[in-house]
Amino acid sequence: MMENDIRQLLTQTFPQAHIAIELEGGHCHITVVSDVFIDKTKLQRQQMINRLLGSMIAEGHLHALHLQTYTSQEWEALNG
Repeated sequence: MMENDIRQLLTQTFPQAHIAIELEGGHCHITVVSDVFIDKTKLQRQQMINRLLGSMIAEGHLHALHLQTYTSQEWEALNG
């Protein structure tokens, strides 16, 4: 259920994004590929996602969050 909640929050903010979510207990690995990240620093990208998931973190549903954020151009360069 939590994965669907996370995906819904991310999809609302990043509607054209590729989103991958892996949950293991309270640990969450999220990859978001979106051109919304163009001209944003890594910190700014992570802050955007942390704001969206803040209540889940504050309520203890997520204990560890690992974020990978890319523009589509960065993603293509990494994955050939």
